[in-house]
Amino acid sequence: MKYNIVILQSNEIPKLKPILDSYVAENNINSEIKEVETLESVEKLFEEKVPDLVFLSNEFTAIDTARKIKALNGGTAVIFVSTNPDIKIGKYDDVLDGIIYKPLKEEAMNETLNKSFEKMKKNLKLFMFKYNNEMHIIPYRDILFFEKRLLKIKLYTRKGEYMIKESMRNLLSNLDSKNFARCHSSYIINLKNIDTLDRDGCRVANSDKTLPIGRKYRDRLVKRFD
Repeated sequence: MKYNIVILQSNEIPKLKPILDSYVAENNINSEIKEVETLESVEKLFEEKVPDLVFLSNEFTAIDTARKIKALNGGTAVIFVSTNPDIKIGKYDDVLDGIIYKPLKEEAMNETLNKSFEKMKKNLKLFMFKYNNEMHIIPYRDILFFEKRLLKIKLYTRKGEYMIKESMRNLLSNLDSKNFARCHSSYIINLKNIDTLDRDGCRVANSDKTLPIGRKYRDRLVKRFD
C-alpha cells in the first residue's frame, strides 16, 4: 500500500517536505509526496489519484478547501498548517484532522502525523483477490465497478482491469454495503465513484463509462446516492 500525500500551496511551507521525507523514511511508510503550488480546483486533485493526506496552508481558503476534499472523499486526512494560534481543531474537527502551527516543529509534526496515519489505517478498506495466480490488494477508493462476464467478474479500477473467478452474490456479500451497491444484474458500482445518476444510467467518476440501471435496483440506488 502506497500512501498518496499532497502538499498544497507548497511554496508557502517549503520546510514541510523535508520533515515529511524524514518521517516516512524513519517509519518505513511507502508513500509518494507531491507538491502543488497552485490548484485549479479540488476536483482536479482527485483526477489522477485519490489523496490519502492533504496539507493546506492558505489562511483564507483552507477551511473551504478542506470541506470540498471531505465531500469528495471523507477518508482523506486533511491537515492545516497555520500561522494563527487562535484557530483550534475543535471548531473544525468535521473537516480537519489536525492543525500544525508555524514555525514548524518536528516534534509537533510527528505527533500530528502519528494520529493521522493511525486514523487512515483504521478508515482504509481493502479488497483482496486472486489474479494470474497472485494475490492482489486494492483500496476500495480505487475500485470503480464490477461487471459480470459469464462465470467470471471483471473488476474496473483506477489503475487497470482484472478478471476474477467469483459469483456476483458472493462478491456482494464480501463487499462493504456502505460502499457498494448493485445497479444492474450485471453490475456492482462503488457508490463513492458515482459522478451522476439519471434515466440514462449511472455515470462512473473519472471514467467514460455509463452503467445501465436495472428497474428493480433504481429506487434503492437513487435513495443511497442522494
